[in-house]
Amino acid sequence: MSFSGKSLLRIQDLDIDKVMLLFDKARALKAEFKRSKTFGRKLHLSLESQQKLLAMVFLEPSTRTRMSFQAAAARLGFRVVSFDCSSASSMEKGENEIDTLKNVSALLPDLMVVRYGESKQVGDLLPKLNCPVINAGSGMDEHPSQALLDAFTMLEAKGSLVGQRLLMVGDIRHSRVAHSNLRLLGPLGVQLGICGPSELLPPLEGEWKNVERFEDLQSGISWCQILMGLRIQKERHLAAGSGRDLVSYQGQFRIEPSHLSKWTQNGIILHPGPVIRGVEFAEEILHDPRSLVIEQVTNGLFVRAALYSLILGLEV
Repeated sequence: MSFSGKSLLRIQDLDIDKVMLLFDKARALKAEFKRSKTFGRKLHLSLESQQKLLAMVFLEPSTRTRMSFQAAAARLGFRVVSFDCSSASSMEKGENEIDTLKNVSALLPDLMVVRYGESKQVGDLLPKLNCPVINAGSGMDEHPSQALLDAFTMLEAKGSLVGQRLLMVGDIRHSRVAHSNLRLLGPLGVQLGICGPSELLPPLEGEWKNVERFEDLQSGISWCQILMGLRIQKERHLAAGSGRDLVSYQGQFRIEPSHLSKWTQNGIILHPGPVIRGVEFAEEILHDPRSLVIEQVTNGLFVRAALYSLILGLEV
């Protein structure tokens, strides 16, 4: 059941025992922060923590995920070096992603956090690097730490995940968050449903074959206890040469206060961010007392700090 020295590249790298161990650690860190406005203080002050080097390599743009991983590392007292595609002179000069990763790995970090696109070459390289790697998002396929913080938020709010019904609304087909949540939440006992334009939904086959599919948004919301909005992945559509008219999407699938007027008061509303106000959610939805969108961001800090400590075998 040990995490120590292991990469987290996909949800399948975890079993249920590891997930629960991670949640226990995240819960303890959160409780410590509530008591003392800090966490991992013992580790932060130790020589062991100060000697740990974390390398962050973001080959696709990121704000929230990158800052969350950075904040978790800072709270634990790690040293951080980072590579960001938006300001990388080496890539402007023509260096490819594989060479970039090999060069960062040659700096001998204790742990790497990597975000990348659809490159199979990068995916094949990561398990061969000389340190553990956390996947911070890979194309349309996986975003393991986001799914973990989503599940942790659900568990905190609901007390148990078994038998809960989650409806994901939006661009499911192109969403790495949707794929990772499917792979994590099913084994944890959550029933999944999807709703959105047909061209943005995956076919109900393979790993999606047992998922409920709703063409009508109100019917889907009435079915679920947990509601998750997902943004329209315009950058993926452009790459694929396709697109979706946002006006028609908003008219049919934007979540409005009227959809929630008779919804369970014990329901929770989630979104992995960034929320495009007026597209996935009407403005008022983010102010609904059932919205835990900001709590997800906070929980991401504790879940990612827990990942660091378990992978590096550190007591915090």
